[in-house]
Amino acid sequence: METEILLASTLMPLYKLLRSGRVINENTVRTNGYITPYAIGHFLQGSIAGYLLGPAPVGIFAPYRKILTMLFLLFYPIYNIVKRVMKYKSNLFESSVFVNMNDFVLGLGIGYASSLVWCKHKTCTLENRLSKDFTKSLAITVLAVSFIPIILSEISIVKGIKVHFD
Repeated sequence: METEILLASTLMPLYKLLRSGRVINENTVRTNGYITPYAIGHFLQGSIAGYLLGPAPVGIFAPYRKILTMLFLLFYPIYNIVKRVMKYKSNLFESSVFVNMNDFVLGLGIGYASSLVWCKHKTCTLENRLSKDFTKSLAITVLAVSFIPIILSEISIVKGIKVHFD
């Protein structure tokens, strides 16, 4: 089930890439360099979510693993979408919502991989894994959250609102 969560998380940046041929907009700060303090922050949040999603032990945080995983996995993507929708309203496609999610997804993958690597060197038990029902619910939620900016962007594109392609 963790794989489904990782795949669902890639929908936003993948959509932008397939729709316009790039994830980064030409008129953003990122054109001068991909790594910014904000990008590092998005990446780190994703890394923590990915690590918590994986099977590695989390020590004193074990009793709170489900809630922490949910918070780290869903808080930033929802915040990112809400902020961009409020700021860009009808021009969401040209906002940074997709590139920011790309940073988060890269961190998510690296965090999950680091959890798997940790388990290769340490004894990980089935107790360390999140339940299938919980991860299935998370996968569905992540998928639903990922479709929000895609649907809003398509609506604005169909209406012809401020969207310019090369």
